[in-house]
Amino acid sequence: MANQFEFNIPSFIDSEFYISKLKKIKLKKLKIKLTNKKSRKISTYLPIEETPHFSFVENYLLGKKERICLDYKNYKEYNEYNGHYLDEENFKNLIDSIISKGFQEKDSKIICLKNFYNPFYGSFKVLDGSHRLAILLFLNFKDVNVAIAKHKKNFVKRKLNFLKKIYFN
Repeated sequence: MANQFEFNIPSFIDSEFYISKLKKIKLKKLKIKLTNKKSRKISTYLPIEETPHFSFVENYLLGKKERICLDYKNYKEYNEYNGHYLDEENFKNLIDSIISKGFQEKDSKIICLKNFYNPFYGSFKVLDGSHRLAILLFLNFKDVNVAIAKHKKNFVKRKLNFLKKIYFN
């Protein structure tokens, strides 16, 4: 869906968030959410270089063996378990495209949410762009312009909905 910044927001983000501003962020401050393989209710936020995405990029471009991450033996297993749309072949195509054409930042915004659980750390949770970030980090980017999202609903309403899902579903 379009917004005041004139780029598309994926519907899964647009339903809960709005974009408040654009900001240049250091890649080391961005955290990727991974669902724990042993329990779908537990998620972990990791630095980009510790994700199956980054390990896959290293494997594809350098031939390095993919590392185990949160009990996922490789990107393929992570992808199958979580039902993501970007399979290995399409991920390779994305890598090749960014290497050959460069990162088209104006057309392809990374979308993040400020981490309010630890505001002094200054980290951001990635809502959309994990694959692109893994490629950019591999290519030695230090920072990237991101779209900063904010929740449409207030904190109390979100937590009440969360508790309802846990205890009444």
